[in-house]
Amino acid sequence: MSELLDAMQLTLKDRVNFPYILANQMITFQRALLALEFSEREIRECVEGFVAMIPSEWKDPKFNDDLAKSLVETKVDVRPRFCGQPATIEVCKELGIPAFKIETRVDYYFRFQACIDLLNRRGLISQVSRVEKVEGEEYYDGNKNR
Repeated sequence: MSELLDAMQLTLKDRVNFPYILANQMITFQRALLALEFSEREIRECVEGFVAMIPSEWKDPKFNDDLAKSLVETKVDVRPRFCGQPATIEVCKELGIPAFKIETRVDYYFRFQACIDLLNRRGLISQVSRVEKVEGEEYYDGNKNR
């Protein structure tokens, strides 16, 4: 009976090892990169899952800026072709059709790096340990019982 009460009093933090889950997602991303049959879809889903796993309260403005930088805009030539040659920009203006269009895509490597930077800022990636060292000669006062 007391085991049941103890289990009910556990919080979600006690039940879920969240750093392990985040580390497992990072390893999954690395495995997707190292796979012989490279899958862009697998990488996309892995990174988007990683971003979704990070709690909203952890996400700071720098993280949101880094995610915005992961959106890459590309100018694509959409001019019609006549006899295998693209139409000139003047012809496109006369016809009233756009010569170029802007496509936006997500660079998932930048997104993954934004997640790693966020975890580093929160102190979850590395730890700084301070060691105090004293240099110099040891003081000896003639006492043999030391």
